[in-house]
Amino acid sequence: AAKKSPSSGKSVPQQAKQKDSKPHADAVSASNKLWERLRSEKTEAAERERLADEVLTLFDGKVISVLQKHDAARVLQSVFKQGTAKQRDALMAQIAGDAYQVARSHYGHFLLISILRNGAPHHKQQLLKELTGHAAELVVHAEGSAVLQMLYQDVASHEQKAAMYRSMWGKEMVLFDVPGGGNGG
Repeated sequence: AAKKSPSSGKSVPQQAKQKDSKPHADAVSASNKLWERLRSEKTEAAERERLADEVLTLFDGKVISVLQKHDAARVLQSVFKQGTAKQRDALMAQIAGDAYQVARSHYGHFLLISILRNGAPHHKQQLLKELTGHAAELVVHAEGSAVLQMLYQDVASHEQKAAMYRSMWGKEMVLFDVPGGGNGG
């Protein structure tokens, strides 16, 4: 008979197996407790900043993988929405270069939508820059298309919209990209 753990009644090997199948479970669980206080309207600004810092510390280097979990994605949305400019920049640095992967994530794309709603112009431009080259893949993806639509409607300039449109036609069309709207001839 396997030894039972006194805390949960499960066998010790079963606990180890469960821990391997749910990476970052402890960090996500701890972040959920912080989130309850973070999202409360009664929480003062200084306390909210401290809580957001704790969440960012918990998820440091793990943001992309924890965005695959619905509760962690909600926590990070709150951190972005209610965090300071410095905290928002730190979160953006964590997803830099991986915006395409996050846009295709079932839960992670909600963070990008939160960034597009609440972010500074340079955050929105960072996402636009990262995702423009992937417009063809995102337009046919359920979650990615929602992010692409917000980028197109709310963020992109006329020139950037044209670049997104051309990128959907493939690499050959991008080669004919002429700044200033000329037709190359």
